[in-house]
Amino acid sequence: MIIKRHIEKDLKRLELLYSESLTGPDTEIPLCFSKLGVLELAGWIEESFDLIAKRAVKHRIKTGKFRERVEKAIESNHGFSYKGNFLTMMARLIGLPECEQLEEYLSSDGSLSILASQLG
Repeated sequence: MIIKRHIEKDLKRLELLYSESLTGPDTEIPLCFSKLGVLELAGWIEESFDLIAKRAVKHRIKTGKFRERVEKAIESNHGFSYKGNFLTMMARLIGLPECEQLEEYLSSDGSLSILASQLG
């Protein structure tokens, strides 16, 4: 499970370490903390995609054979764009009609535009 306060805590710690490293003589250390922050964010986004996908099919897939296909579809997703990666993965897992319903649901409160712009 991904918990927002854990992400915020980690990012604040990285920001503090980055700020402290700016005063030191080594110019590569701040760059390393910046890269680490980007990697952490990418990992959280990927974990969130995976969690959403797994929850979407959790009670619908009954056999081990199809559970393996779910895992392969999730593992083969290596990007962060909404249309090119997330929507494509979800379409493979839950089908286009369900994706349409998901988009309608997310559009009803503006979540879809926020998600698409954040991933863009």
